[in-house]
Amino acid sequence: MVYRTPTVYIQTHLRNVLISLKKLKHGNKREEIHRLRVGIKKIRAMLRFMKESSQVKISTTQLDILFEDAGLIREYSVNIRLLEKYKMQNAIVISILRKDLLRSEKNFKSRIHLYIADLDKFEKQKSITKLEWPNVKKLKKHFEKKNSHLNIKKIKSRKKLHQFRMKLKRLLYVYDALSVTKKKLVKFKGKEIDQLQNEIGKWHDLFTAKQLIRKLNLDKKKVFVSIIKKEKKEFKTLLPQLKNIWK
Repeated sequence: MVYRTPTVYIQTHLRNVLISLKKLKHGNKREEIHRLRVGIKKIRAMLRFMKESSQVKISTTQLDILFEDAGLIREYSVNIRLLEKYKMQNAIVISILRKDLLRSEKNFKSRIHLYIADLDKFEKQKSITKLEWPNVKKLKKHFEKKNSHLNIKKIKSRKKLHQFRMKLKRLLYVYDALSVTKKKLVKFKGKEIDQLQNEIGKWHDLFTAKQLIRKLNLDKKKVFVSIIKKEKKEFKTLLPQLKNIWK
């Protein structure tokens, strides 16, 4: 979707975050937690872009609190899903995780009215209502600089690969908001990079599962060996893909 100005982009995603909050107020629709967090990621990515390209600085404190609180629910949900997906269920562990999930959801619900008030304060910041796309020169310079900073030679660890994906996603959020004309000017391989970050995301699921299983002392099961092998293979496969896309 193309957005006339960064202000329109931010206001649109703020409305979507608000819709998710209202839905969560009336039920435990966990997919809304994911939508809410993605909405905040997009807003923060745009504000980061405006700061770096046009020196416009806007506080995201209110959004950060909501993002972190929603992240706790997301973490419990993902952990349960991964344990079930890789057949590493342990009745006691799952029971504890479900209780923690329900408790975090209850706490989150009790604070929804505060989150809504915070969103209202955030949107009323005067600088948000006046954001404009930087000129062509600044726009091109921003993406050129970001491309040059995506140094694949430094990606030798799992942590670095995950951080690399987060950088790609922030760039993609901004790139996707540009008009067709602006996209051509910045010369960013949006489609290929989106496919790549999706592949990294699939690998990261495996890596997270591996770390979680070890943390919960469930790594004595035979299936854990296959997870380790698969994760190692996918990690090694991704590195050449990174080199190819930046040729």
